[in-house]
Amino acid sequence: METIKNYKQLMGFTNGRQINAQQVINGKLYHFENGWSSVIITPEFLREIVKEVSELYGGRANTKENIANTLRNRHPQHWGLGRTFLEDYGNGPAWRYCAGQDYPNEIRTIRNALK
Repeated sequence: METIKNYKQLMGFTNGRQINAQQVINGKLYHFENGWSSVIITPEFLREIVKEVSELYGGRANTKENIANTLRNRHPQHWGLGRTFLEDYGNGPAWRYCAGQDYPNEIRTIRNALK
C-alpha cells in the first residue's frame, strides 16, 4: 500500500486520471497500471484536503467545521463527493464541484448530508 503525502504524489499515482473526493477520502484510487488500489493518505494531507473540500461546499463557519469533521472521521458515502473532482489546469490542483441542473439545491443537500 502506497502512502500519499501531497497533491503531486496523488496526481502521479493516477497518472492524471480523474480523481473525486469520495475516492480520496476512502483511500481507494485507480492506479494507471495496477487498477483500483488502496492508499494511505497522511493525516496532514488529509486535513488539507478536507479543509479545501469543506470550503468548496461553503456555508457558515460552523457548517464548514461540521462537514470537515464528518469527512475526516466518518468517511461518508455520498453522491456529492463523487461529483467533487480534483482538477489541475496549470495553476495547481483545486477541488471543483460538477453541478447538475440545480446547483444551489445540490450544495444545500450535500451540506445537510455531511453536517
